[in-house]
Amino acid sequence: MCASTVWPRLRRLVDRMVEITVWDTSAVLPVVREPDPARIGQHGMEIVNALCRSIQIVPREIGKQITVRLALSDAAAV
Repeated sequence: MCASTVWPRLRRLVDRMVEITVWDTSAVLPVVREPDPARIGQHGMEIVNALCRSIQIVPREIGKQITVRLALSDAAAV
C-alpha cells in the first residue's frame, strides 16, 4: 500500500455543514504553516484551515484520519 494513498468520504450533513473525512496510510500529521506567497507547494492545510469551521486529526493504527466541517452558505440552500 502506498503511503500517499488517500481515501475521501463524504460522511454527512451536520448543522448546515458538510462533514468530510479523509484518511491515508502516512503517519505524518499535517501542519498548518504561516502564509508565504513565495513558498511553492505545501499550502493545503493553510487553505483547509481558512475554509473549514473545524478540523479534527486522529492518528490511527495505520496512518491518520482527518475530518473537517465546511459551512454551507445560504445561497447553497436554494
